[in-house]
Amino acid sequence: MKFVFPGKNIALYATSFALSAISGILYSAFVTQIPASAFTAAQLAAANTYGVSLVGTLLAISSFSGMQLAIAAISGVALVGAVFGVFKIAQFGLQRVFSKFSKPEPQTNIVSEQQESTKNNKASRKILSQMELGNQLLVPIENSFAPEAVTLLITPAENLKVTNSQDNTALIRAVTLGDIPLLNKLIPRLSPDILNSMDSLGFTALMLAAMNGHTAIIAALLTVPGIQVNQQKQDGTNALMLAAVHGHTAIVKVLLANPDILVNHLSQNGTTALMLAAMNGHPDIVTALLAVPGIQVNQQKQDGTNALMLAAVDGHTAIVKALLANPDILVNHLYLNGTTALMFAAMSGHTDIVTALLAAPGIQPNQQDHNGKTALMVAVPKDHSDIITALLAAPGIQVNLPNQSGVTALM
Repeated sequence: MKFVFPGKNIALYATSFALSAISGILYSAFVTQIPASAFTAAQLAAANTYGVSLVGTLLAISSFSGMQLAIAAISGVALVGAVFGVFKIAQFGLQRVFSKFSKPEPQTNIVSEQQESTKNNKASRKILSQMELGNQLLVPIENSFAPEAVTLLITPAENLKVTNSQDNTALIRAVTLGDIPLLNKLIPRLSPDILNSMDSLGFTALMLAAMNGHTAIIAALLTVPGIQVNQQKQDGTNALMLAAVHGHTAIVKVLLANPDILVNHLSQNGTTALMLAAMNGHPDIVTALLAVPGIQVNQQKQDGTNALMLAAVDGHTAIVKALLANPDILVNHLYLNGTTALMFAAMSGHTDIVTALLAAPGIQPNQQDHNGKTALMVAVPKDHSDIITALLAAPGIQVNLPNQSGVTALM
């Protein structure tokens, strides 16, 4: 077969090869950043399929010679490469042009984090973070800065709701520090939710003032509408109990004057303010509580103890006498195991309390606990001679009364 290479096709082939090379180089340099040789080889390999199958098929149909088919296939590869290169260059150019007039595509991670940070910054400008704003408020409060500076910080209402890392509001810190001037600035701006808010330990401003003995602050807080005078901690204690256990008589009296006070309020284990004052030796508070109409003098804890027993076992004679003077007192009230106040006093060695109890109307000196023991039986092993003498002198005492094991006081 004779090969005929038409001269008129030389220019076409040369042009297509030149275009392919130029376009490949340009595309490689400006778009893909791949070396021209590597790009051209890759493109020729990809385009060869199209060049051979498409152009080669068309020429074969025209009965071209074998050499013509080979040259045509190469030419097709070059043309396809040239067209592809020109298209990519044009596409790249258009993207560069339009990128000046369009918004850039958001970058992943970095941009999203920046957007989130911006969002958080906007939110913090409206209300600063709990800890930061709380600290900004508390620094001038706790360091006695100029009142004008504190006033500027507390003027926005939302600032009063912000807490520091201990859940302390400006109100709670002012009460803890006993800062009356600052409290007077806060009170007109207080809403019920701020007024009754708790710190991380469950204390309200009223509870803290009661515990720390700030009588003037208690009086001021009680004037604010919405104050919850009986609000309690998780364990059930409230402001009245805290004042009673710490011996703040004046505060107890101020709280008792509030018409909403619940004088018989119970903690989770059944303790009342009267019991707390009795066991901690605060006779003036016991007297104040006993004067409240409706006081339940015989209220028991979960274990059966009451105010009389708690005062008797701890040796608070004045409190025992105050309780015995109450007409509703149950002098022979029993503990869970059957122990009485007389037995507690006899066992603990409190002679004056034993004497006061023996003088109480209706006292039962021979009362036995669940094991059959009496006050005399528990005093003898302890060698409380004065108490033994007082018990032996009690009317109706039974010296030979045995316990459940048949043992008497003498044995």
